[in-house]
Amino acid sequence: MAKTKPGLNISQLTDYQKKLLIEYYRRNRHRFISSEGSVDVRILKGLFEEQYRFIFSPHELASACCTRRAGKSHACAVGLLHSAVSKPLSQSLYIGLTRLSAKNIMQPTIERLLKTYNIPHEYFKAELRFVLDNGSHIVLTGAGDSSRDIQKLLGVAYDLVVIDEAQSFPEHLKELIYDVLLITIAERKGKIRVIGTPGIIASGFFYDIATGVETSRHWDTHHWSWENNKAVSSLIEEQIERMVEANPHVVDTPAYKRNYLGEWVADADSLVYKYSAARNNAPAVSHMENKASAFDYYVLGVDLGFQDATAFTVVGWHSHSPKVYVVESFKRSGFIPSQIARVIQSFHDKYEQKIIKTVVDEGGLGKSIAEEWRQRYLLSVTPAKKTDKRLFIDEINGMFIEGVIQILPGNEELIEELKTLVWLDSDRKHEHPACENHICDSMLYSVRECKQYLYQPEPLKPDPIK
Repeated sequence: MAKTKPGLNISQLTDYQKKLLIEYYRRNRHRFISSEGSVDVRILKGLFEEQYRFIFSPHELASACCTRRAGKSHACAVGLLHSAVSKPLSQSLYIGLTRLSAKNIMQPTIERLLKTYNIPHEYFKAELRFVLDNGSHIVLTGAGDSSRDIQKLLGVAYDLVVIDEAQSFPEHLKELIYDVLLITIAERKGKIRVIGTPGIIASGFFYDIATGVETSRHWDTHHWSWENNKAVSSLIEEQIERMVEANPHVVDTPAYKRNYLGEWVADADSLVYKYSAARNNAPAVSHMENKASAFDYYVLGVDLGFQDATAFTVVGWHSHSPKVYVVESFKRSGFIPSQIARVIQSFHDKYEQKIIKTVVDEGGLGKSIAEEWRQRYLLSVTPAKKTDKRLFIDEINGMFIEGVIQILPGNEELIEELKTLVWLDSDRKHEHPACENHICDSMLYSVRECKQYLYQPEPLKPDPIK
């Protein structure tokens, strides 16, 4: 009997071919049986209770937020392999952040289990695909680079989908699960399992799932730590003792709380902006209630997007003050160019033509959109200065630290971005793709055009006595 070709969708087989595969598996089932019982039973013996409850939760959607070294990868591998062994012709999918990380994390673990339990299979390196003799497939892939990556997952019906390192996925994780994967498990009554550790940002879709904020669909949430993993718990206890002996305050660091305690703690050193509520939140004062007349000059910054939000930030300053104030800001997804033009015009009307410059991100298609605004709507818009962004972020941070930037009440969305936007790596060259930065960018464009630095304090009057 011919084996299914790697990469062939099982749903493309005829009913006759499916019956042949099932009959082949039935007749050769003895190859999967040992004196200790069937393989699908034996491979479960390595799981501890928390892993088992997560993998075999009766719910369609389940998540697990764990510490490091909690046995997440092993639990995922066992779940994938059990689904493949126990269900002939099944399709299982493992999704890592990238294809390379999926290969490095999951391929060795699955290969070790296949070898341990002597399960006949073939591995197709180019496709990162394991094909068992019963016609089941386990595929490894990555889908964390961009929303375009997820389109390749369409067209296949899955019995089990595992998403690993979910805390590092960008904003499209929600789209990946709800808009793409959910329908792929409907035909086979499959399950989706999402697993990860607390990240350096206490926000995002995985954070919402793990903490119960996400309520649009029911999620069965699980939590466990390295203490449940008896294979390594004693070694980690010894490591913690050595760390505490060398530095007793290590237990108060964000990294320790995330990795060893499983807590969502932001690391202040990794934040892009040095915002402080005590230093940069302007108090509500009566003379600023009318925002249109509170300042002498205004600049409007616009960061364009469609699926990503379009963001607007208005900043103002006095000719007699060295400070710059974020007056109002907001962001919306799905705006088309004509709607954005109307919002820009409404700002100019609201601020009585005191907006001296409108700065727009003209990257990508933004240049043609801005030119249409100039010709069709007679809007005077200026391209945002996007060069040396990293250097200007440093300058902005200096303004935050000195208290030069003041944020008026009503800018909660901006404050949330400032508190959660972190660097992707230690080089501090790229912002983390899982964090929203749209209002921050529009603020950056507008503050860059402010002239509050031209303020000169009045000279002191000479002392007549001296």
